[in-house]
Amino acid sequence: QRASLQHAIDIDPGFVPAHLAMANAYLFNTPRDLVQAEKYFRQTIALDPGQDNYYWSLGDVYRAGNQLEKAREYYRRATLLDPNDATSPLKLGHVNSFLGHYDEARADYDRGISNASPATKPFNANYKIFTWVHAGDSKTAVHELETLATRIDTMGLAADQRTGAEAFTLNNAIQVALHANLHEDSARLIGELAAVLRAN
Repeated sequence: QRASLQHAIDIDPGFVPAHLAMANAYLFNTPRDLVQAEKYFRQTIALDPGQDNYYWSLGDVYRAGNQLEKAREYYRRATLLDPNDATSPLKLGHVNSFLGHYDEARADYDRGISNASPATKPFNANYKIFTWVHAGDSKTAVHELETLATRIDTMGLAADQRTGAEAFTLNNAIQVALHANLHEDSARLIGELAAVLRAN
């Protein structure tokens, strides 16, 4: 694959899709090479600097290498290029949460949730709530997840998508509660999940 992509680049060095595919090949396929992935994403950006997804893809390279401040910078640049994109603020939220910037992370997630399609809003909302887990406040996380599960039918999902989103959210709440030894919460949530699955 990489040899074919390099051949395409040799034929036409300005052909952006080949640079992008090469960058993704080094980021996601074995053997991975983050140095090469960074190189090709940078070439992609140089050839077509107006695409926000190239910047958050480069941020993914830095996140994979645990260079979180660099990842944060490129995710932030992507949000500025396209304020209506749902992906870059979610990625920025992940990194801000890992860095301990929990209030910033929640604001990032809110932007991503606002821009997301109805089918993905409740799943993205779960990731926002995980910021309380990262902050060491499992009790709040469990409460927020349980509350979210009761609001999913107001988030614009099609009827056949609601059960999956409710089950996903309640499963996450149960895992957090069990991990934190919140036994009463765990028992209640398992009952709520059972009711959702039976109804389905």
